[in-house]
Amino acid sequence: MGKGSLSQSGEVVTGWVGPSENDPIPVTGMFKDGKLIIKTMPQPGRTVAFDKVELKVEADIMYGAIENGSHGKGTIKFTRSK
Repeated sequence: MGKGSLSQSGEVVTGWVGPSENDPIPVTGMFKDGKLIIKTMPQPGRTVAFDKVELKVEADIMYGAIENGSHGKGTIKFTRSK
């Protein structure tokens, strides 16, 4: 299980995802019409679960299909921590 932190200003989203706060991979994205599209910016020598993903946002959950990255195809789900 990984972690992430996102901030939104208008439609622009920035933040990080990764295995922990101490090992972040920067992300950028856009939130529009209930969907969040984020793109990873991996660092040299790092692998990522996805290059780009379109997430459907429902309350405290975001989920979508991943197709590129070091882990192949699959789904990804983010749940807001409280």
